Amino acid sequence: MRIGEHATPRCPRRRASYSAWMLPACMAFATPAFAHNFFVSRGEVVVHADHVEVNLELTVEDLLHWYDLRPDADGKINLEAVLEAADEHAHVLERTLVVRDHAGNRLRGECQLSQFQWLNDVGEQATYTWKFPMPSTTPFLMFQLRADALPVDIPWQVVLSGHGASQRARKAIRLTTRGNVELLELYREKDEPMVLAPQMGWALTPATKCDQRGHARFKEICADIEIGENVMEVSVSVPLALLVTWINVPVDGDDFVSPQKQELVIASARDLITSAIDVESGGKVLAAQVIDIHLVPFVAQTTDRLDAVERLSLWSGRVLARLRFQNPNRLASAKLQWKLFNGGVLNAHAFIRADGDSIEYDFSTYRPILNWQRRIQRGE
Repeated sequence: MRIGEHATPRCPRRRASYSAWMLPACMAFATPAFAHNFFVSRGEVVVHADHVEVNLELTVEDLLHWYDLRPDADGKINLEAVLEAADEHAHVLERTLVVRDHAGNRLRGECQLSQFQWLNDVGEQATYTWKFPMPSTTPFLMFQLRADALPVDIPWQVVLSGHGASQRARKAIRLTTRGNVELLELYREKDEPMVLAPQMGWALTPATKCDQRGHARFKEICADIEIGENVMEVSVSVPLALLVTWINVPVDGDDFVSPQKQELVIASARDLITSAIDVESGGKVLAAQVIDIHLVPFVAQTTDRLDAVERLSLWSGRVLARLRFQNPNRLASAKLQWKLFNGGVLNAHAFIRADGDSIEYDFSTYRPILNWQRRIQRGE
């Protein structure tokens, strides 16, 4: 039996050609056990100058599990029902794969079933294609899977290979239905299409050491610690995507915090951060004084404040707090205990400046305490 090609779409949503075993009304399908513990799918993200193309391959077996298409008494499954499910799944995937720019704005792209294959010697798969418009100013794109649109609550992992249209360098984007967000960094050279960035470099001048972490500050808590003669100042940067693991961050349907809700977020963050950092010196606990706390969008410098009328994305916003620990006498030594941990946040990266030196330190659940000793100067 030869493989047939159908050039005419079966429904308005589909722009596909089908490669299938042409059976009268059904196709044979051997399945060892219908239960499925998880799905794994692969695809690619191709970055062009004016758009981003995503191609995702799903096995036909996964579609059967998603839509509960079981073999009949003769061990056969109706081909028409499978094709209808494949068409319907384009609507589902359109709601499930979320692509955003750096500001958290969702890019809208129609998902289409671009190919359906039923080849016993190669494998059975359905290929889906999206095309998203490319923002002209974004330094990176964010990718996420939203599980609430899927027909069955089964863990799903998607591994995408991201690359520029004319580039060989690739970056793996690993997504799961638990909702993690992954970045694809971009840059634009003169007269060249958007391609993968070999390093994180946008045109903003970092205001602090924390800002020099570039896109890393999107996923981690960062602290900038400066120790003076009798004072320690701790500047803390907490992404909203991590803040929600401690407190409720009210967002709308597009995951933005409205201007009316931002003061509530700031108040809750203030209580959380001040209670999570303890400083002792000379056997005495130093009181924390909040010098400043505010929200900023992702690409803002730490000195920039959020406009009161601007909404802020849960996935690219952050809260910045600056605490001061004052000692009546000269700080000869200090012990800082970091307690901003939970089951999902296990570390924080810190830059420490004192006595003209600068070092980096990683707080973790294994190393939550920083013991600092002032360097003895000649003549003291």
